[in-house]
Amino acid sequence: MQHLPRNTIILLNFGINDIQFNLRYKMRKEGFYNLPGFLDEAAEGILAAHDLLKSLGFTTLLAIFASPIIALDRDYWDERNLPVVPVSVLGRMYCDLAGLVAQKGVPTLDLLERFLAGPKKPFLHPSFKRARPDHHASYIATQAAIWEGISQIPGVPARRPEFHQKHYPHKPYEIRDWRMTGLARPRTAH
Repeated sequence: MQHLPRNTIILLNFGINDIQFNLRYKMRKEGFYNLPGFLDEAAEGILAAHDLLKSLGFTTLLAIFASPIIALDRDYWDERNLPVVPVSVLGRMYCDLAGLVAQKGVPTLDLLERFLAGPKKPFLHPSFKRARPDHHASYIATQAAIWEGISQIPGVPARRPEFHQKHYPHKPYEIRDWRMTGLARPRTAH
């Protein structure tokens, strides 16, 4: 990030993988069950990222919460050898994480309400899911609502003239590759 201008708008889009995957790995490997402690640890990680970037001179940093937990069938998690955790519990955790990060003093853009299935269903509304089961929301279905939310950030560049009509092809990039090379995930845009 050393080459970026210090007035670059940085959106800290963290937390969803912690809750959707890392929590399940800890449950499987360690029998982990301290959900409040896990949330606090995730919030502290986002705060640490914010503080580090602030110390490097970046001026516009926001934690963004724009993609709720997705309800997926048991088979999805069984294929990955991960425990099934009630989607309503994970969804509530992610919504709570947004509030916890804001309480810790990180400027936060919480867009979750526009994507939730309902007041007692704190997970992604089915209209925003991909056709094939996936732990990512449909960017095609969510992009207008996300743009509406981030367009309010002072200094945000104009959006593309047209919204995307299809998803970029998925290009896997393991975190161990990043650790070994020090290179960020290659862009998937053409």
